[in-house]
Amino acid sequence: MARIKRQAFRGGFSLGVFESENFQSSIKVTKLVPLVGGFIGQGERTRERDRIVEETLRAQGLGDNGIALWLASGAGRHLMDSVDSDMSIRRFRRHVREFTKRAAIDVAIWSHPDSGSLTDDAQVSKHLHQIFAGV
Repeated sequence: MARIKRQAFRGGFSLGVFESENFQSSIKVTKLVPLVGGFIGQGERTRERDRIVEETLRAQGLGDNGIALWLASGAGRHLMDSVDSDMSIRRFRRHVREFTKRAAIDVAIWSHPDSGSLTDDAQVSKHLHQIFAGV
């Protein structure tokens, strides 16, 4: 059997997202079995769907590392829970826009130095919402 290569997980993502630390650290390739989490490990991915997700996240102001962090998260994995291979591109695009409305906020919370548990994340979220309430 051929060894599975990291490059196989790039799909339709830009080189910047693919090469980011967050993307690369989410890919754990053992001898033959890839252990990949989040959106990155989903079977219903296509190059076009990857591009749509990246474009949507980038439009929210996320950069390569932020996009990769979101893709590797549980939220990224759950994005694909109700997606099957028959879903139209138009419907998929609408689904992605709706599902990722909070992606930039989530990445800010997960990246905050005090983040690390559900309780901490809730506290960090409340704190960030207070900071940006008037913006």
